[in-house]
Amino acid sequence: MANDPDETATNLKDSLKDIRKLKNNRDAIANLVEELEGMDNLSPFRGEGYHTFCEVYLIRLLRKYVYGVENQEMLLAVYGLLEGYKGKRIGERCQEYVKAAYQFDKRIDPNWDDPNGSLKYYEESINKKLIKKLMAEIFDGENQKIPLGLAEEINKELSRKFPGGFPKELPLPAPQYLLKEVGDPKNKRAEINTGHGNSGKDGEIMGKSAEDSRKRFSKRHIRKKFAVIIITIVLVAIFAFIIFYDRLDKSAEEQSANGSAFQPPARINYPDGTYIDVYEPMKIINAEDGIILVPISDDDQSMETRPLSDETNSEAVSNSEDNFDLKGVNEYEKNH
Repeated sequence: MANDPDETATNLKDSLKDIRKLKNNRDAIANLVEELEGMDNLSPFRGEGYHTFCEVYLIRLLRKYVYGVENQEMLLAVYGLLEGYKGKRIGERCQEYVKAAYQFDKRIDPNWDDPNGSLKYYEESINKKLIKKLMAEIFDGENQKIPLGLAEEINKELSRKFPGGFPKELPLPAPQYLLKEVGDPKNKRAEINTGHGNSGKDGEIMGKSAEDSRKRFSKRHIRKKFAVIIITIVLVAIFAFIIFYDRLDKSAEEQSANGSAFQPPARINYPDGTYIDVYEPMKIINAEDGIILVPISDDDQSMETRPLSDETNSEAVSNSEDNFDLKGVNEYEKNH
């Protein structure tokens, strides 16, 4: 166990590399645990099941300090600590994981020519962040190295479960891609498949990985569905808004083209003070250079056009013979 920060960081990095590349990597895992906890602090846990203890330690370490279940399971698979991957060579582990997990982890391409090298690219980035977190935990403010403290926690759990001593093997966590989603046959990634040996107390010892994965995926799935619903509502609202104003414009155009009919007497007022008095049924049609007055009795004759002043509109006011109030004129009858 090194006390120098730089040497410790190098040892952690080398241990993770050895854990990855070795088919039988139990000694490499033990080296990592000893670097984090110290040889003296691990003496109470040594015995026949010590390597089992170290494997559980590494699984718990990744679950606690690596963000994202996809990142956790990528490391667990290549380290041979995910169900179905133990005892295989690194090339075989990587190839199998890529083929099985690409639908769960969108970074993975099942057609990679070199699954080993491609996964290694992502692993190095994940491990760099992991080592940074661990270094912050095991070196205090005075740069003195202290135990991570995870060993005692794991020892209590294993001792409670196996009072007669640690077993040589424990069930490994089930991969996330073996999960099935309730009610959706197209997506098999949310309900734990209990036929793969990771339930009950064993699940607690292994870091509650299956249950945690199920909860995390369910929350993420709900967020995605909620986002889709919100986007759909926004798009529908925008579409309805466009349709409404399109119809409104068409209605205005039709009204302008067809004209507005009114009964006399009426006066058409202009902003410049001029006006037209109308004494027979007419309809008014807006034109670019003014308005067109068309007798209702004969739409093809007696058309009169009067220009409008710039950036203004005429106002036509309809009235009945008994009672009317013209805009801009106090009393129409007083003037006639």
